[in-house]
Amino acid sequence: MKFIIVDDNSSTRLTVKIALEKMGHNVVGEAENYDEAVKVISETDFDILLLDLLIPGGSGVDVLRKVGTRNKKVIAITALEQDGIDKELVRLGVCFILRKPFSFDELKKAIEECV
Repeated sequence: MKFIIVDDNSSTRLTVKIALEKMGHNVVGEAENYDEAVKVISETDFDILLLDLLIPGGSGVDVLRKVGTRNKKVIAITALEQDGIDKELVRLGVCFILRKPFSFDELKKAIEECV
């Protein structure tokens, strides 16, 4: 499957990219802030979006409000546990909320739940 990773932390993006490639997936786009996220999501063909909620220039929720899910699967990544945000994410079409820090197995489970 083809993935986009949106996270402001370059080491997190690299770690997730390596994990996805070990699972046999391809990373076709990356972004570290709101503007880059909107651009790459709008211009790239992908299957699953891994979207951090706290990014410079806006939030993951703002990104979803702007571009929607494009009928793709979205896994939200967050260190926050807030019921209101979780409900909004589900309303916006997020298929799984992955809590930081997460393991390889937790990432794999999130992907399996979404496909």
